[in-house]
Amino acid sequence: MSRSVKWLPIQATMFLASLFAISASTVVGAGIEVIVSTVGPKADVGIDGRTVSIMRDFKLSEDGSWWSTTLALDNSDPNNDYIHVRGQGNAVSDIVVREGVASLTSFPGVTGLIDIISPTLIPSVSNNGSVAGYIKNKTAGEPDGFIYKYDGSVSIVAGQDQLVPAPGYGTGDETYGVIMHSPNMLANGQVAFIANGTGGSLPTTEDDVALTADGTVLAGQQTGATVYGAVPNDAPLAIFDSEDYFMSEDGSTFLFQGDTTASSSFDDVVVYGAIGTAGTVVLQEGVTPIAGDFYDESYQVALAGNGDWYASGDTTDNTHVTIRNGQVLEQEGMLAPNGHLYTSVSFGAIDGNSSGNYISLWDTDKPDSTTDEILVYNGSTVLLTEGDEVMLDMGNGPEAYLINEFWNFAAEIGDDGYVYTMVTLGDPLTGANNGNAFIRLRAVPEPGSIALVAGGLIVALGSSIRRRFAVAK
Repeated sequence: MSRSVKWLPIQATMFLASLFAISASTVVGAGIEVIVSTVGPKADVGIDGRTVSIMRDFKLSEDGSWWSTTLALDNSDPNNDYIHVRGQGNAVSDIVVREGVASLTSFPGVTGLIDIISPTLIPSVSNNGSVAGYIKNKTAGEPDGFIYKYDGSVSIVAGQDQLVPAPGYGTGDETYGVIMHSPNMLANGQVAFIANGTGGSLPTTEDDVALTADGTVLAGQQTGATVYGAVPNDAPLAIFDSEDYFMSEDGSTFLFQGDTTASSSFDDVVVYGAIGTAGTVVLQEGVTPIAGDFYDESYQVALAGNGDWYASGDTTDNTHVTIRNGQVLEQEGMLAPNGHLYTSVSFGAIDGNSSGNYISLWDTDKPDSTTDEILVYNGSTVLLTEGDEVMLDMGNGPEAYLINEFWNFAAEIGDDGYVYTMVTLGDPLTGANNGNAFIRLRAVPEPGSIALVAGGLIVALGSSIRRRFAVAK
């Protein structure tokens, strides 16, 4: 029997709305597409018959046209299980880097194969599909940390023991150390990243720096070089937090989290600014007024293509908040669009796009703990909730799983209106955790589709069909 959606008389629409108590601000579980999963057909990414066994976080290009992530294949050969991949839409496009297979011999002094033993360091991807990431070397005693760029093939743009090509950095004798992180793939083909612990004449308090692979040191963004924070709690930068340095793809603005040498009650800072400047502290622990209290710490920060910055974190009285450009968007205790109250959360993802739309992950005080976590769009619409169904084969078979949990900090929105997130899957019969999935859905109806909102019932025609209200014929 085929299924379709057809127009309902307004009286019937209002009746159904009242019957099911559907809020116009709550649209749950519609149009989910599975990209990669550890169970079902999407676990096969086309490598030697092996399936995906482990998934890591992901990154989305600013316009949402590309994504990149780190995966691990089943451990039938643990020497080459981790891979970096890129993709478009709901499918993997390319294996960018595969450990234990591709060679690093193009880099001087290296004979080994690529290693990916830092799988939490996620590759970055630009709107044109170029990828930047961090890899290591399987052969001991050789240079062992590298930033690469992928444009159909891999090239190494920075490697351990290589001279940092920046005459203005130190005395010109600094070399890259083994640790580099936060690669940002820029539109001009450059890669911006953090080089930790460079070797040379600089003291260890001044040898972490933000720069691009061509040797452009980003003005003042160096440990020990710039004092950040408000007097009397201002102090030199001590560290850049790992994987928390972001640059807009056009290379105009940046955002990072770090710690200064101030006391532990004032040392956490979020810094934002234009490239060519050292930036300004926009959030400082114990100093910045937020929601009637003071900022304490961020769980996540994000930078949108239009220059908006976002943060998700706590105040000093342990109230969880989401922030855009210094203004509170949502906070613990506010009414959530599922009719319950936002509660404290340690996984609170936040992200926004160039149009000013944003998404956030929250826990609520809903009594049913299996459906209390929600993914919210613009503070007013529930896109997904725990307990929503996920069809691993896009609805072509019986393999329906449930969303058991959202991953920590793993949610992003592109300029095209698609939202991407990672979830833990649950068995629909037992509720037990049973694999993971990287999924996407539209935050707004597909262009050209028709949406009817009447009495709180949303009937969508076109490619985004709300599964709960499809009418059989």
